[in-house]
Amino acid sequence: MAITLVCGGAFACLRNAAAQEPANQTIRIGSNEVLLDVVVRDKRGRPMRDLRPEEIEIYEDNARQTLASFRLIETALTNSTAHKPNEAATHAPKPFDPALPVNLVTIVFDNLDANGRRLARASAHDFFQQLPPNTFVAIFAVNLGFHVLQPFTSDREKLKQAVELMARRADNRFPSMSKQIVEQLEIIANSTDFGPPAGAPAQSTTANSNNAPAATTLAGLAPSGAPAGGGIDKALAQMTVNAMRAIEAMQLDMQARASVQALINLVRQQKQLIGRKSLLYFSNGMVVPPHLVPLLRTAISEANQNNVSIYTLDARGLDLSEDTTRAKEKLAQAIAG
Repeated sequence: MAITLVCGGAFACLRNAAAQEPANQTIRIGSNEVLLDVVVRDKRGRPMRDLRPEEIEIYEDNARQTLASFRLIETALTNSTAHKPNEAATHAPKPFDPALPVNLVTIVFDNLDANGRRLARASAHDFFQQLPPNTFVAIFAVNLGFHVLQPFTSDREKLKQAVELMARRADNRFPSMSKQIVEQLEIIANSTDFGPPAGAPAQSTTANSNNAPAATTLAGLAPSGAPAGGGIDKALAQMTVNAMRAIEAMQLDMQARASVQALINLVRQQKQLIGRKSLLYFSNGMVVPPHLVPLLRTAISEANQNNVSIYTLDARGLDLSEDTTRAKEKLAQAIAG
Protein backbone atom coordinates (compact mmCIF):
# COMPACT_ATOMS: atom_id res chain seq x y z
CA MET A 1 0.00 0.00 0.00
CA ALA A 2 1.34 3.37 -0.97
CA ILE A 3 -0.07 6.86 -1.13
CA THR A 4 1.04 9.11 -3.94
CA LEU A 5 1.28 12.84 -3.35
CA VAL A 6 1.81 15.41 -6.06
CA CYS A 7 3.23 18.71 -4.78
CA GLY A 8 3.38 21.83 -6.90
CA GLY A 9 5.88 24.65 -6.43
CA ALA A 10 5.99 27.87 -8.45
CA PHE A 11 9.05 29.58 -9.84
CA ALA A 12 9.39 32.69 -11.97
CA CYS A 13 10.96 32.47 -15.41
CA LEU A 14 12.35 35.88 -16.26
CA ARG A 15 13.11 36.51 -19.93
CA ASN A 16 15.06 39.40 -21.43
CA ALA A 17 15.76 40.80 -17.98
CA ALA A 18 18.10 43.41 -19.37
CA ALA A 19 15.45 44.91 -21.64
CA GLN A 20 13.12 47.66 -20.46
CA GLU A 21 9.53 46.43 -20.09
CA PRO A 22 6.32 48.41 -19.56
CA ALA A 23 4.78 48.61 -16.11
CA ASN A 24 2.21 45.95 -17.00
CA GLN A 25 4.76 43.37 -18.15
CA THR A 26 3.73 39.74 -17.87
CA ILE A 27 5.81 37.36 -15.74
CA ARG A 28 5.49 33.77 -16.85
CA ILE A 29 5.11 31.28 -14.02
CA GLY A 30 6.01 27.63 -14.38
CA SER A 31 4.90 24.76 -12.17
CA ASN A 32 7.20 22.03 -10.91
CA GLU A 33 5.45 18.92 -9.57
CA VAL A 34 7.11 16.16 -7.59
CA LEU A 35 5.64 12.72 -6.89
CA LEU A 36 6.04 11.48 -3.33
CA ASP A 37 5.30 7.92 -2.21
CA VAL A 38 4.15 7.68 1.40
CA VAL A 39 3.55 4.53 3.45
CA VAL A 40 1.54 5.34 6.59
CA ARG A 41 1.06 2.92 9.48
CA ASP A 42 -0.58 3.21 12.89
CA LYS A 43 1.10 2.49 16.23
CA ARG A 44 0.57 -1.24 15.70
CA GLY A 45 2.18 -1.23 12.28
CA ARG A 46 -1.06 -1.63 10.35
CA PRO A 47 -1.47 0.28 7.06
CA MET A 48 -3.79 3.29 7.22
CA ARG A 49 -6.01 3.53 4.14
CA ASP A 50 -8.47 6.21 5.25
CA LEU A 51 -6.24 9.29 5.29
CA ARG A 52 -7.67 12.54 4.00
CA PRO A 53 -5.72 15.19 2.04
CA GLU A 54 -6.10 17.74 4.83
CA GLU A 55 -4.27 15.34 7.18
CA ILE A 56 -1.10 15.45 5.07
CA GLU A 57 1.44 18.28 5.32
CA ILE A 58 4.53 18.48 3.09
CA TYR A 59 7.41 20.85 3.84
CA GLU A 60 10.49 21.79 1.84
CA ASP A 61 13.10 24.11 3.36
CA ASN A 62 10.63 24.80 6.21
CA ALA A 63 8.03 26.04 3.69
CA ARG A 64 4.72 24.22 3.40
CA GLN A 65 4.02 22.96 -0.11
CA THR A 66 0.72 22.80 -1.96
CA LEU A 67 -0.77 19.31 -2.22
CA ALA A 68 -2.14 19.03 -5.75
CA SER A 69 -3.16 15.37 -5.83
CA PHE A 70 -3.66 12.54 -3.35
CA ARG A 71 -4.60 8.92 -4.07
CA LEU A 72 -4.28 5.43 -2.64
CA ILE A 73 -2.39 2.76 -4.58
CA GLU A 74 -2.71 -0.91 -3.69
CA THR A 75 0.12 -3.24 -4.76
CA ALA A 76 -0.95 -6.47 -3.09
CA LEU A 77 -0.52 -9.75 -4.93
CA THR A 78 -3.53 -11.51 -6.36
CA ASN A 79 -5.15 -14.14 -4.14
CA SER A 80 -4.22 -16.97 -6.48
CA THR A 81 -0.55 -16.05 -6.23
CA ALA A 82 -0.53 -15.25 -2.53
CA HIS A 83 -1.98 -18.64 -1.54
CA LYS A 84 0.45 -20.69 -3.67
CA PRO A 85 3.95 -19.39 -2.86
CA ASN A 86 5.62 -22.79 -3.31
CA GLU A 87 4.47 -23.53 -6.82
CA ALA A 88 7.07 -23.36 -9.58
CA ALA A 89 4.85 -21.02 -11.56
CA THR A 90 5.28 -18.27 -8.97
CA HIS A 91 9.00 -18.11 -9.76
CA ALA A 92 8.49 -17.68 -13.48
CA PRO A 93 8.22 -14.18 -14.93
CA LYS A 94 4.63 -12.99 -14.86
CA PRO A 95 3.22 -11.90 -18.23
CA PHE A 96 3.19 -8.17 -18.77
CA ASP A 97 -0.23 -6.60 -18.36
CA PRO A 98 -0.49 -3.30 -20.31
CA ALA A 99 -3.61 -2.41 -18.32
CA LEU A 100 -1.60 -2.15 -15.09
CA PRO A 101 0.99 0.52 -14.22
CA VAL A 102 4.67 -0.39 -14.51
CA ASN A 103 6.76 -0.61 -11.34
CA LEU A 104 10.52 -0.14 -11.75
CA VAL A 105 12.71 -1.07 -8.78
CA THR A 106 16.47 -0.44 -8.79
CA ILE A 107 18.49 -2.18 -6.06
CA VAL A 108 21.95 -0.83 -5.26
CA PHE A 109 24.43 -2.63 -2.98
CA ASP A 110 27.05 -0.08 -1.96
CA ASN A 111 30.36 -1.28 -0.51
CA LEU A 112 28.89 -3.81 1.95
CA ASP A 113 30.94 -5.78 4.45
CA ALA A 114 30.29 -9.47 5.18
CA ASN A 115 27.54 -8.81 7.73
CA GLY A 116 25.95 -6.18 5.51
CA ARG A 117 25.87 -8.59 2.56
CA ARG A 118 24.21 -11.23 4.73
CA LEU A 119 21.46 -8.88 5.92
CA ALA A 120 21.00 -7.38 2.46
CA ARG A 121 20.68 -10.86 0.96
CA ALA A 122 17.92 -11.80 3.43
CA SER A 123 16.05 -8.54 2.84
CA ALA A 124 16.27 -8.87 -0.94
CA HIS A 125 14.97 -12.45 -0.90
CA ASP A 126 12.03 -11.38 1.26
CA PHE A 127 11.29 -8.60 -1.21
CA PHE A 128 11.41 -10.97 -4.19
CA GLN A 129 8.78 -13.20 -2.57
CA GLN A 130 6.15 -10.46 -2.84
CA LEU A 131 6.82 -8.83 -6.19
CA PRO A 132 3.58 -7.32 -7.54
CA PRO A 133 2.62 -7.82 -11.20
CA ASN A 134 4.31 -5.60 -13.79
CA THR A 135 7.32 -5.07 -11.50
CA PHE A 136 10.77 -5.08 -13.06
CA VAL A 137 13.88 -5.13 -10.86
CA ALA A 138 17.53 -4.38 -11.67
CA ILE A 139 20.50 -4.98 -9.36
CA PHE A 140 23.72 -2.96 -9.22
CA ALA A 141 26.82 -2.98 -7.02
CA VAL A 142 29.05 -0.03 -6.13
CA ASN A 143 32.56 -0.42 -4.73
CA LEU A 144 34.68 2.37 -6.22
CA GLY A 145 33.57 0.80 -9.50
CA PHE A 146 30.00 0.49 -10.75
CA HIS A 147 28.70 -2.94 -11.80
CA VAL A 148 25.39 -4.25 -13.08
CA LEU A 149 24.58 -7.68 -11.64
CA GLN A 150 21.17 -8.07 -13.26
CA PRO A 151 19.34 -5.80 -15.74
CA PHE A 152 15.63 -5.12 -15.30
CA THR A 153 13.65 -8.34 -15.11
CA SER A 154 10.61 -9.84 -13.40
CA ASP A 155 12.28 -13.28 -13.20
CA ARG A 156 12.76 -14.01 -9.49
CA GLU A 157 15.30 -16.76 -10.10
CA LYS A 158 17.58 -14.43 -12.04
CA LEU A 159 17.24 -11.81 -9.32
CA LYS A 160 18.08 -14.35 -6.63
CA GLN A 161 21.14 -15.49 -8.58
CA ALA A 162 22.38 -11.90 -8.80
CA VAL A 163 21.94 -11.41 -5.05
CA GLU A 164 23.77 -14.68 -4.35
CA LEU A 165 26.64 -13.46 -6.51
CA MET A 166 26.84 -10.33 -4.37
CA ALA A 167 26.58 -12.28 -1.10
CA ARG A 168 29.28 -14.85 -1.98
CA ARG A 169 31.96 -12.27 -2.67
CA ALA A 170 35.07 -13.51 -0.86
CA ASP A 171 35.98 -11.60 2.27
CA ASN A 172 39.28 -9.77 2.20
CA ARG A 173 41.27 -9.97 5.43
CA PHE A 174 43.56 -7.12 4.46
CA PRO A 175 41.34 -4.26 5.76
CA SER A 176 41.04 -5.68 9.29
CA MET A 177 44.71 -6.64 9.39
CA SER A 178 45.74 -3.19 8.17
CA LYS A 179 43.53 -1.58 10.81
CA GLN A 180 45.28 -3.52 13.58
CA ILE A 181 48.70 -2.52 12.28
CA VAL A 182 47.76 1.16 12.09
CA GLU A 183 46.44 1.06 15.66
CA GLN A 184 49.77 -0.37 16.82
CA LEU A 185 51.68 2.30 14.92
CA GLU A 186 49.54 5.04 16.45
CA ILE A 187 50.46 3.80 19.92
CA ILE A 188 54.12 3.92 18.96
CA ALA A 189 53.88 7.34 17.32
CA ASN A 190 52.09 8.85 20.32
CA SER A 191 54.37 7.39 22.98
CA THR A 192 56.65 9.69 25.00
CA ASP A 193 59.18 7.23 26.44
CA PHE A 194 61.17 4.19 25.39
CA GLY A 195 58.92 1.60 27.01
CA PRO A 196 55.51 0.29 26.09
CA PRO A 197 53.14 3.29 26.19
CA ALA A 198 50.28 3.48 28.64
CA GLY A 199 47.27 1.57 27.45
CA ALA A 200 49.26 -0.71 25.13
CA PRO A 201 48.49 -4.44 25.27
CA ALA A 202 50.84 -6.68 27.19
CA GLN A 203 54.10 -7.40 25.38
CA SER A 204 54.35 -10.75 23.68
CA THR A 205 57.27 -12.21 21.77
CA THR A 206 55.53 -15.36 20.54
CA ALA A 207 54.10 -15.33 17.04
CA ASN A 208 50.58 -16.64 16.76
CA SER A 209 49.57 -19.79 14.93
CA ASN A 210 48.30 -17.84 11.92
CA ASN A 211 51.74 -16.32 11.21
CA ALA A 212 50.31 -12.81 11.46
CA PRO A 213 52.70 -9.91 10.82
CA ALA A 214 55.03 -9.06 13.67
CA ALA A 215 53.49 -5.62 14.07
CA THR A 216 50.23 -7.23 15.20
CA THR A 217 51.77 -9.68 17.68
CA LEU A 218 54.63 -7.74 19.31
CA ALA A 219 52.34 -5.23 20.94
CA GLY A 220 54.92 -3.38 23.00
CA LEU A 221 57.64 -3.30 20.36
CA ALA A 222 58.17 -1.28 17.22
CA PRO A 223 58.27 -3.16 13.89
CA SER A 224 62.06 -3.28 14.04
CA GLY A 225 61.98 -4.97 17.46
CA ALA A 226 63.29 -1.93 19.31
CA PRO A 227 61.36 -0.57 22.31
CA ALA A 228 58.29 1.35 21.21
CA GLY A 229 58.67 5.11 21.05
CA GLY A 230 62.38 5.18 20.49
CA GLY A 231 64.05 7.40 17.88
CA ILE A 232 63.80 6.18 14.31
CA ASP A 233 60.95 3.76 15.02
CA LYS A 234 58.73 6.55 16.31
CA ALA A 235 59.47 8.67 13.24
CA LEU A 236 58.77 5.75 10.89
CA ALA A 237 55.55 4.92 12.72
CA GLN A 238 54.34 8.52 12.47
CA MET A 239 55.21 8.63 8.78
CA THR A 240 53.23 5.44 8.11
CA VAL A 241 50.23 6.61 10.12
CA ASN A 242 50.19 9.95 8.28
CA ALA A 243 50.35 8.19 4.92
CA MET A 244 47.52 5.82 5.86
CA ARG A 245 45.32 8.67 7.10
CA ALA A 246 45.89 10.63 3.88
CA ILE A 247 45.06 7.57 1.77
CA GLU A 248 41.94 6.88 3.86
CA ALA A 249 40.75 10.45 3.25
CA MET A 250 41.35 10.04 -0.48
CA GLN A 251 39.53 6.69 -0.53
CA LEU A 252 36.63 8.22 1.39
CA ASP A 253 36.39 10.95 -1.22
CA MET A 254 36.55 8.43 -4.06
CA GLN A 255 33.97 6.12 -2.47
CA ALA A 256 31.53 8.94 -1.72
CA ARG A 257 31.92 10.35 -5.22
CA ALA A 258 31.41 6.92 -6.81
CA SER A 259 28.30 6.25 -4.69
CA VAL A 260 26.62 9.61 -5.31
CA GLN A 261 27.49 9.63 -9.01
CA ALA A 262 26.04 6.13 -9.37
CA LEU A 263 22.77 7.32 -7.85
CA ILE A 264 22.68 10.34 -10.16
CA ASN A 265 23.23 8.24 -13.27
CA LEU A 266 20.69 5.60 -12.27
CA VAL A 267 17.84 8.04 -11.62
CA ARG A 268 18.74 10.26 -14.57
CA GLN A 269 18.45 7.40 -17.06
CA GLN A 270 14.91 6.64 -15.87
CA LYS A 271 13.65 10.06 -16.93
CA GLN A 272 11.89 8.85 -20.08
CA LEU A 273 10.33 5.79 -18.44
CA ILE A 274 6.69 6.09 -17.44
CA GLY A 275 5.58 4.30 -14.30
CA ARG A 276 6.34 4.05 -10.60
CA LYS A 277 10.08 4.15 -10.02
CA SER A 278 11.86 3.19 -6.79
CA LEU A 279 15.50 2.75 -5.78
CA LEU A 280 16.48 0.56 -2.81
CA TYR A 281 19.90 1.63 -1.52
CA PHE A 282 21.67 -0.92 0.71
CA SER A 283 24.72 0.52 2.46
CA ASN A 284 26.75 0.36 5.66
CA GLY A 285 26.52 4.15 5.70
CA MET A 286 27.46 6.88 3.24
CA VAL A 287 29.93 9.48 4.51
CA VAL A 288 29.89 12.55 2.26
CA PRO A 289 32.74 15.07 2.68
CA PRO A 290 31.61 18.72 2.85
CA HIS A 291 32.89 19.53 -0.64
CA LEU A 292 30.68 16.76 -2.11
CA VAL A 293 27.45 17.94 -0.48
CA PRO A 294 26.47 19.88 -3.66
CA LEU A 295 26.84 16.63 -5.63
CA LEU A 296 24.55 14.87 -3.15
CA ARG A 297 22.00 17.65 -3.55
CA THR A 298 22.19 17.11 -7.29
CA ALA A 299 21.32 13.44 -6.75
CA ILE A 300 18.30 14.43 -4.65
CA SER A 301 17.21 16.94 -7.29
CA GLU A 302 17.56 14.38 -10.09
CA ALA A 303 15.44 11.90 -8.14
CA ASN A 304 12.74 14.51 -7.57
CA GLN A 305 12.72 15.68 -11.19
CA ASN A 306 12.53 12.12 -12.53
CA ASN A 307 9.97 10.92 -9.96
CA VAL A 308 12.25 8.26 -8.47
CA SER A 309 11.63 7.41 -4.82
CA ILE A 310 14.83 6.46 -2.97
CA TYR A 311 14.64 4.18 0.08
CA THR A 312 17.81 3.81 2.15
CA LEU A 313 18.40 0.58 4.07
CA ASP A 314 21.08 0.32 6.74
CA ALA A 315 22.78 -3.01 6.02
CA ARG A 316 24.49 -2.97 9.42
CA GLY A 317 21.25 -4.01 11.11
CA LEU A 318 21.67 -4.21 14.87
CA ASP A 319 25.33 -5.26 14.81
CA LEU A 320 26.97 -3.04 17.43
CA SER A 321 30.09 -5.15 17.96
CA GLU A 322 32.47 -2.74 16.22
CA ASP A 323 31.00 0.29 17.97
CA THR A 324 31.24 -1.51 21.32
CA THR A 325 34.88 -2.42 20.67
CA ARG A 326 35.75 1.19 19.83
CA ALA A 327 33.99 2.40 22.98
CA LYS A 328 36.00 -0.03 25.12
CA GLU A 329 39.23 1.15 23.50
CA LYS A 330 38.38 4.80 24.18
CA LEU A 331 37.52 3.95 27.80
CA ALA A 332 40.80 2.09 28.28
CA GLN A 333 42.74 5.05 26.88
CA ALA A 334 40.91 7.46 29.18
CA ILE A 335 41.59 5.32 32.26
CA ALA A 336 45.27 4.98 31.33
CA GLY A 337 45.40 8.77 31.29
